[in-house]
Amino acid sequence: MLRILFILTITLSTFASSSELETKFKDDRKSLIKWDELKAQKWLDFDEWKEELRFKESYPLWRDLEKISGIDEEIGRVIKCVGECTLFRKLGNNKIGFRSLIKENDDIETGIDSYLWLMLFDGTLIRIAPESSISLKEMNILKDEVFFNIRMNVGNVLLISRSKEKLKELDQRDTDSVFFPLPINKTNPVVFDKDVSMNEYLFEDGLRYKSRTRFINEAIEKNNKNVIRKSRFFIQSPLYSFEAYSPSFETYVSIGDDSYLKFRDDEQLGYKNDLASSPKVNLRGYENDSFEELEYGSWYKFSFINRNVFVTKDSEVLSQNELFTKRIYGIYYTREIFLERYGKPLFAEGDEVQLAKNYGLRLWKKEELEKRLKFLWTHVREVETTNLAIADRYRKSVLNRANRRDKDVLRKDFYTKAQESYYKVGAMENSRSYFPKLNSEKQELWKKLNGIYTEIYPGLRESTSKGTTILDESSDSN
Repeated sequence: MLRILFILTITLSTFASSSELETKFKDDRKSLIKWDELKAQKWLDFDEWKEELRFKESYPLWRDLEKISGIDEEIGRVIKCVGECTLFRKLGNNKIGFRSLIKENDDIETGIDSYLWLMLFDGTLIRIAPESSISLKEMNILKDEVFFNIRMNVGNVLLISRSKEKLKELDQRDTDSVFFPLPINKTNPVVFDKDVSMNEYLFEDGLRYKSRTRFINEAIEKNNKNVIRKSRFFIQSPLYSFEAYSPSFETYVSIGDDSYLKFRDDEQLGYKNDLASSPKVNLRGYENDSFEELEYGSWYKFSFINRNVFVTKDSEVLSQNELFTKRIYGIYYTREIFLERYGKPLFAEGDEVQLAKNYGLRLWKKEELEKRLKFLWTHVREVETTNLAIADRYRKSVLNRANRRDKDVLRKDFYTKAQESYYKVGAMENSRSYFPKLNSEKQELWKKLNGIYTEIYPGLRESTSKGTTILDESSDSN
């Protein structure tokens, strides 16, 4: 009897010690069985069970492997969608909007005349133009950096990495007015209320924009204290792949035609990003393992026919579309608010156990990421080269039979609605004031729904004497 108890004690202690080795991820379930994906025939197959058991016995950490492979880490949030934006996750899809959660392996697609801004949890901004699509393939956390793997599928996409630099004070309105009013009210342009002086109303309209810039810079300075990781990207598309730290770029991608790419320089961004590195660009070809050096500030055309790249001049579409993302201070302000609210997992310091337990994230090692990158360079190049061959050989013939053709990679559809909004809504916003007449217009809810924000940054406005407001123009002597 004593011998049996002794054996049981040793057995239980062995199980306890092995369970302690397992990494506990946030929201872990005790059962690793995916009941919604279970197929009865395979589940009841004895040979399948024996093969699975053999693997588990040979690999003690199989439970960790199973958990990690089933984790789709949260990587971002939607700032706003204008029109129709669809998220594809596994076998399902749904419409997305303000604060919608983005996870690994999600695909996002915009409809006709539809635009979307989203923020990755490191502060990176992504703008998706109409009839465009991206795939957010993976995010990996290291001790001192975060790695993203993103595919540009088709259409026009802009990615802007976050910088710790403060923004310049401008006295001009935002250019991406198609997104106004923004969901977070205080990120909208400040409007003058009844406390405005006649001098401010007539001659200091730029005060409204300077005020918001100070609020933004205050938020940037606050978030800078928490940011501890650099951002690293591997970007892939049909005709090119590149890897870089904190890149800011715009691209036009076609499935069966040329593609365009431009890395924005400090002058165009309006601030300096010391973390940005020179991109390593690889073109297509099964044996092409060489890298191209591209400069910031120039448009590059990637040829579908000869798989080459060369500098190209600005066209009407390229230059006109860039105008609408020239000044996006409202989006920058929303980014800083989102970063403080949702970026905590990437700010967090801690070991592998703490990140897994608190945020459901796996901490990668430097060597693991380098191996992953080495694999991606080769695998992506081979897969995309094969896709190009298929597109060239079969896609065009299929489209011809259906009497259809691919849309031009450079077209006005990407900015038509944004241009209309810039001239219509933007011109109204440029001279906007808030003098409510109806009781409903005085309510906070009405102000939020209409993007009315009247708070001026403390200390920016000079104190006005009595009798200088628009509502009371009488002199002090009377």
